Parts: sequence; C-alpha cells; structure tokens
Amino acid sequence: MELGELLYLLEGAGASYPLGQGERLEPGDAALLAHGGATLAACHGLVLPGYRGSDQRRCKCQIPVALGPGWRARVVAGELDGVTGPLPWPRLLVDVFLEPLATLALPAGIELRVLEGEVAREDGGLRALTRAHLLAWQVAAASC
Repeated sequence: MELGELLYLLEGAGASYPLGQGERLEPGDAALLAHGGATLAACHGLVLPGYRGSDQRRCKCQIPVALGPGWRARVVAGELDGVTGPLPWPRLLVDVFLEPLATLALPAGIELRVLEGEVAREDGGLRALTRAHLLAWQVAAASC
C-alpha cells in the first residue's frame, strides 16, 4: 500500500497549491492525502510522509491557535498547551511565531525548520533569540 502524506501550506505562501481535479489548498490550509507525491518548496510549507487513510482537508479557519507569553502557534495536528489540531495525524505539527526571549515547551524528538529569526534549544523547549517563525513537528509512525 502506498503511503500518503500530510501537506501544510504556510499562511504567507503567496499562492495556492493544486491538488488535482480542480481542487487546491489555499495559504494556511492543511491536508492529509492518501497518495504521496506532493512537491512543495520548503519556503512555502511542509510535506510529511507516512499517512495511511483517506483524504482530509482543513482550511485556515479550521486550524486552532494556541497562545502563550510571547508566542502563538497554529496547531495543525497533535496537541500543544491544551489545544488539539483538527487533523488525525498521530503526532505534533505546529506553525510557531515567537517574540524575542519567549520560550516554548515542546515534546522530545521535535524537528524544526526555522523560517525567520533565530532560536536556541534549551531545557526541553525553545527560546527565541530574535523574533522568529518556525515549523515544529514530530515524524509520524508509518502506521497512522
């Protein structure tokens, strides 16, 4: 069985992403796709392989936001600070904005892509050295 993927298009992507058959993701949207093959530039979003299931899409307005002192995170999947993402991906995927010196606790084994600014890993989380924007995720098991 071919594995699918989770596809997340950044709010600031500037253009939609075609899914085929006249469907597309708009900036800020996310989808679980039953079949892999999405090609998305790293500066426009993230593609995580390893999904088994049917296609599911969520528009920007369906993705909840977690807030804390100096940070804001769009929770695409998983759970962060009591906020649960709308997609049934078994692990965390968040789009995070941090103010300088803000800290954010994240689970172990987290992967990061810093899109803007600088962050440092410290004591099981992150500290923003400058204003920062990043994606953080855990790689999902192949059986999700």
